[in-house]
Amino acid sequence: MASMTDLMTDLGQALDAERLVDALAAVNALWRARRGERFTDYTLADFGNPSTLGDLFARYDYGEPEWNGTLCLLARALEGEAQPRTVAATENLPGVERDGIERFHHGDVHVAGDLGVYESTWITGDLTVDGVIDASYLDAFADLFVGGRLRCRAVRFMGLSLVGGRLEASELVAVDAQGSNWFLGGVESPLLLGESESTRDEDDRRVGRHVDLDDFDDDLPALAALLGIEVADDDTFPCDLLFRAFEGLRTEVDAPPE
Repeated sequence: MASMTDLMTDLGQALDAERLVDALAAVNALWRARRGERFTDYTLADFGNPSTLGDLFARYDYGEPEWNGTLCLLARALEGEAQPRTVAATENLPGVERDGIERFHHGDVHVAGDLGVYESTWITGDLTVDGVIDASYLDAFADLFVGGRLRCRAVRFMGLSLVGGRLEASELVAVDAQGSNWFLGGVESPLLLGESESTRDEDDRRVGRHVDLDDFDDDLPALAALLGIEVADDDTFPCDLLFRAFEGLRTEVDAPPE
């Protein structure tokens, strides 16, 4: 029996093309709610009437999370029966033989501990992580696309991401100025932290405190109090405190068997 790491996504999987019109209308409505007058509707011609998952993935465009995230949202609507899966790492999701896309799962995914997303990962359903999420790392810009809701303890976005549903973090959400990240269902968390106005336009109506780290360049003790930590001797910038606070939220849970 093949292990999960041996599984590959079937790019020949037939899509329900009859649902494309309705699926595209629903995706356009999500983007219109998020971007308002700045958004121009996608049309059927933009996607070339894809009949298979491979046709859809062939439209991938490097470094464009809005467009590529839309492909993930369409896959969510057009694929067949979704399957829930519990994994220890993104490496346990099926691989994709397509440039720019490395992992793909149609359905919900649960991770019992922490999750590092260091390769392009597409999940059409909900993603639930009991610990923290490292979404890429600086200068790597790996994709993380979640078609549904994303739930976790804390998450730090440093790449190219899109969440189709609500982003819910019980402790904090941090968004680095590099990269490009979209949360179409808004953010729910006690803390939403960004830098250089990287979170300025987010729907933060369910956020306890919306913080721009640049405001604390000269007041590290105030930021430390907000994060519930002490200022260390070698702390120089707000990002130093954020890193330590984030590391302190990590969990160590034995991964469930595959």
